[in-house]
Amino acid sequence: FFFANCYVMPQEVQYDYIDVVSQELLCPVCAQPFIDPVKVSTCGHTFCNLCITKAKKCPLDQEQTGEKEPADRIVRSLLDALRVRCPHSSCGHVCKRSMLQIHLSECHAKKFMLSGFKTKKKKTLLCDYITALGGTVVHETKLDWTHLIAEKLTKCEKVLASMAGGKWILTEQYVTSSHAAGHWLLEDVHEWTGAQCDNKVEREVALQARHWRLSGGRPFVNWKCVLRTEGDNHFSRILEKGGALVLEPEEIRQCTHVFLDQKNCKEVLTTALLPLVNDQLNEVLYLGTGVG
Repeated sequence: FFFANCYVMPQEVQYDYIDVVSQELLCPVCAQPFIDPVKVSTCGHTFCNLCITKAKKCPLDQEQTGEKEPADRIVRSLLDALRVRCPHSSCGHVCKRSMLQIHLSECHAKKFMLSGFKTKKKKTLLCDYITALGGTVVHETKLDWTHLIAEKLTKCEKVLASMAGGKWILTEQYVTSSHAAGHWLLEDVHEWTGAQCDNKVEREVALQARHWRLSGGRPFVNWKCVLRTEGDNHFSRILEKGGALVLEPEEIRQCTHVFLDQKNCKEVLTTALLPLVNDQLNEVLYLGTGVG
């Protein structure tokens, strides 16, 4: 067996393998796990496509290379299943090798919002842990974040905006366990689930939070809203995180939704709001009026 760790691949793809890689999955030429593996038709040996492209003879038995064909499906499946870590130090996401390019196309630095923590000592400790691992702590809901760390699942602005934006909503153990490990762990292990909730409301929020994360959020896309209310209105921020466009009152002729007063907003906030899909209402997003 060979332990692979952060090698530059033949096609200039850098993989940070976290698994022990079997000898059978290593290219005889570059001694790294196969990249785009092909099999030489004359002798059946397998190489990285780039490693064997210009060779006229097989490096192992000196047979003429002849035609090349894709490696056996089982070989490709085993390679795809190898776990690798995102090369961005501030991320640390772990995924199958076959999914890394998709992850990299979406990867950005982790930005955290905290919700529901009553003691300054705990909040400060979590912030210190996040910063030590290369993350950023966001304190204002008008800004964007990628992860919400919630002590409780309440119907507050931060939780609801995270749901509407399809963000991760995690327990504090995600931060403390990642800090203990020295790198970011997999999020799904620390995502809020019904088993961690104390009541029916929390379980509903956990269920919908996962739904919106998996579907990418944005339940209010194509909504053009006018809010004719006074003062700070956290509902507008939830709408915007969910893909809605909040218009000025004078743009009312262009809107699709109007919220007339605070009472109207509160009614909507405490009612099940549903995204528009082909002009039909389906999946429920629960909204409430708390603060986080």
